[in-house]
Amino acid sequence: MCNQNNINEELKHEIRKLSQVLIKQNYFQDQDIQYIQEKGLAMGTPVSPVFSEICLQYLENTKILDILL
Repeated sequence: MCNQNNINEELKHEIRKLSQVLIKQNYFQDQDIQYIQEKGLAMGTPVSPVFSEICLQYLENTKILDILL
């Protein structure tokens, strides 16, 4: 998606670094016990809708168009 939108290499690198930090800080607490979610994103976190939209846009632009055409 960055390539399609002509994003420069420095900004792409920063986006990747920030995304990794946000995904790794994926933890929650239940009854005084903290858990780290290993896969996926926790529901209700502020970044979940953003990453979901990015994923859906990617699938829409790469896979679904191939099926329809």
